[in-house]
Amino acid sequence: MDILQSLIKSLHKAIELNDKTIQAQIQLKIAQYYYNNNFYQDAKIHLLQIQKLYKKYPNVNYYLGLIELNLQNDESAIKYFKNELKINPEHVFAKQILDKFQIKSNIPISTFILILISFFTYFLTSQNFETILKFGASNFNLTFFSLYTSVFFHANIIHLLLNSTFLLMFGLYLEKHIGNLKFISIFILGGIIGNLFQVLFSIDGIVIGMSGAIFAIFGALVAKEPMMDFKLFGFIKIPLIILFGIVFIFQYYISVLINFENVLLGEIAHLFGFITGLFIMVLYNRDLIYMFYNWLVIAIGFVLIAYSSTSLFQNYLISNFVNVTFHTSLFVFSFLLITYSYYKLKFELLLDKEVQN
Repeated sequence: MDILQSLIKSLHKAIELNDKTIQAQIQLKIAQYYYNNNFYQDAKIHLLQIQKLYKKYPNVNYYLGLIELNLQNDESAIKYFKNELKINPEHVFAKQILDKFQIKSNIPISTFILILISFFTYFLTSQNFETILKFGASNFNLTFFSLYTSVFFHANIIHLLLNSTFLLMFGLYLEKHIGNLKFISIFILGGIIGNLFQVLFSIDGIVIGMSGAIFAIFGALVAKEPMMDFKLFGFIKIPLIILFGIVFIFQYYISVLINFENVLLGEIAHLFGFITGLFIMVLYNRDLIYMFYNWLVIAIGFVLIAYSSTSLFQNYLISNFVNVTFHTSLFVFSFLLITYSYYKLKFELLLDKEVQN
């Protein structure tokens, strides 16, 4: 506290002398003191006062960015780090942080293009069984071409609108932060691999839809921001892990409700698309490998919850109490597995942050 009092006295003298240069230097030291002691708002006040004196004072935007990161205001932090690089293009730490978070200044146009392709495909082709048979993926039509085209075909308008909505929810955010090419690679590979495994696990039927691709985007987002509160439609905050569970189970139930003849809409594709997105993001960021294993376990946990909850309801209706007991136990086990993996991941992230500090 003696250091802070000494700095404040020096600041008052500089103000009396009307020496802006010394004022800015002392203000920066005071801000650093507050920042190191986790008084982020106090540090921010002094940094903003420096900007009133000098708009382009070195390291001010850098520290403001660090403060916003600690306050979990990522978008504001990105702006400050970019402003710092405009002032000092060789600022190593600002560059490293932006590279780590893979911040890109691009317009997420690929998301809209992918949605437009799906709508054009739906309305410009005759949606009948012969078309689905030709362009969908199946055991009797399993080629790279069919796996690719199957991503952009949908069974009906409800299927298309649901997938487009989820793609907008997650795609716009992810593409903005990792860039167009990485985003497209995750979408395409996730869709192809997801649909491939859906075919391999299916005895018959045709697989269509971009659910696997959407869950690949979700998986990449989860790997990139494991503990973020996602802003649903821009204003509803919900933890990403909870959102993943809700979307997965919701998609699982919907896929059962809107089955079209013998077309399979992708329960397996969801899981393997999600895993593909996780894996690709880890390839882009090797230090995220421990997140991949934790989220893989959590994904399997939600699969078991979706399966056990539907089976539990069905067996309850027919009074099969042996299976009711089994699926109740499976449901509880799945919930505990998800909880354990979540807090394990949270603990590992905390350790990682302490090591970096």
